[in-house]
Amino acid sequence: MNAKSGGLILFLFTVPTICEASVKCIQGPGTSAATDCAYTSKTLCNQPIFREYEGQTPGDYACGGCPDMAPACKSCTSAADKACNTPPDTGEDFKCKNWEWRDDQFVVKDTPTICKRLKDTAVKCNIPGDNADSAYTPLHFGCGPCNASAKTDGKCEECDTAECNTGTSVFAFHLPLLALAIFYFIFERKFHRSI
Repeated sequence: MNAKSGGLILFLFTVPTICEASVKCIQGPGTSAATDCAYTSKTLCNQPIFREYEGQTPGDYACGGCPDMAPACKSCTSAADKACNTPPDTGEDFKCKNWEWRDDQFVVKDTPTICKRLKDTAVKCNIPGDNADSAYTPLHFGCGPCNASAKTDGKCEECDTAECNTGTSVFAFHLPLLALAIFYFIFERKFHRSI
C-alpha cells in the first residue's frame, strides 16, 4: 500500500469523527457552566424539576435523557454551542406559617415553612378558613395561594406578605373582631339604659 492510498484510508476513518460533535449540558448540581458531553451519541440533557413553593426535586443536571425510574426529571434537546438544561431563574425565599389539626382545631406550628419560588412568582401564604375541618390539608404547608375550590368553600384564606398567615388557631385569628363586637354590644346597651 503506497502513501497516497494510506492517506485516503486515514481520511475516510477521520471524517465521521469530524462530523460528530458533542452537545453541551449543565452537569452536576447546576452551579457550573455547561461542558461538552463525553459521548457524541447523546443529544439530550436532563435536569430536576422546579416546583412552585416546594423547590427543586432531588437529582443532578446531566447529559442524556432522564434516567429510568426518575419521574421528577425533564429532558431537552441540546446543541453543541449552548446547553438547554439551564437552572430556572428563582426569586428570594420567604416563610409562611405551617398549620396542623390538633385538639379539634387548627393550630399554627412553631417552625414556619421555607417557601421556594420562581423570580416572577408573588409572595403568598394560605391559612385554614372558618369551614376547614380535620379532612382539610393546608396547601404547600402554608406557602402560596389557596386552592380555588377550597377558597370558595371557605376552607382557605390567603394573604400576600411573608408569615402573614399567623395566629394560634382559626378562632384566635378572628378573636379581635369578635371581642370588639361584644364590647360594642355591651357598651350600646349600657348607654341606652342610662338615657
